[in-house]
Amino acid sequence: MRASRLLIALSLSAALASPVAGTSERIAQDRPESWALNYFTATSLMSGFGAPKAAEPGTVSLGVEATLIPRLGVRQRTVGFNGTKTEDLNKLPILARPRLEIGLPWRLTVTLGYVPPVSLSGVRPNLFSFSLGRPWLERDPWRLGARLTGLWGGVDGDFTCSAEQAAAGGDRSRNPFGCEAPSRDRVRFNFVGLDLGASYRLPTERSAEIYLGATVGRNRPSFEVHARYNGFLDRTRLVTRGTLVSLAAGVRGANGKRLTWAVEASYTPLRVRRPPALGDHMDSLLTARVFLAVPLDHADAGREGLTGAPSP
Repeated sequence: MRASRLLIALSLSAALASPVAGTSERIAQDRPESWALNYFTATSLMSGFGAPKAAEPGTVSLGVEATLIPRLGVRQRTVGFNGTKTEDLNKLPILARPRLEIGLPWRLTVTLGYVPPVSLSGVRPNLFSFSLGRPWLERDPWRLGARLTGLWGGVDGDFTCSAEQAAAGGDRSRNPFGCEAPSRDRVRFNFVGLDLGASYRLPTERSAEIYLGATVGRNRPSFEVHARYNGFLDRTRLVTRGTLVSLAAGVRGANGKRLTWAVEASYTPLRVRRPPALGDHMDSLLTARVFLAVPLDHADAGREGLTGAPSP
């Protein structure tokens, strides 16, 4: 009996003395940490750039989209520990994503997007995007359609303890939390939703159209801390879940029927409750995206317009 008690006491002492925290916590949608996770999920979503168009089965186009990531102010970056610690979130000004679009039978089109794990400015993304869509109504000049869409993967970076803070050592003005090394944090994305689009071909220009889009879906991002500060290894995992809605408006066109382009503005309403007042207010995302694509089958490139139907 004494041996058992001694073993339990030693185990508890070792656990209490260990400078490691590995708790997992589900946090409310309006907490500052959740706001940051939703914000960067919205910047990482793959846009449809208008209503889906019918493409010939087997046709392939290769494209790239670029999303502007607005620079966050100090108050917006103060999201750690329920809005009391400033994090290093201004890493990249632009997110670029290669895309592959493939025509399928039954007027379906699948789009695959991938941001490869290339380290840049202290972050290393690894993001996979997917959409499967088709037009449901095509009555010239209108086209309406829908897509199933998703975003998965993660971004690694030194968000909690930046390399700058760790290099400052004991300087509390530059390293207030006593960061001992750059953190190896990870943001994980998990979004599945429905994208609805409506396009209107301009009567004065057959190669251009304006469009509106709306994306709504289930969002379950998480943030995994891996930071050492003040002799303490923080391995906290924060998880949030809820519904994310994003709206878009833009213009799409074709240059000589070999290059497709699009420019759009995107708006995602986001609510947050920040200290000290803890008042619930809007701090939404407003950003811009551009898109370029070329058909890989150049023999058929001149036979298709924006509607996907053969040109007369």
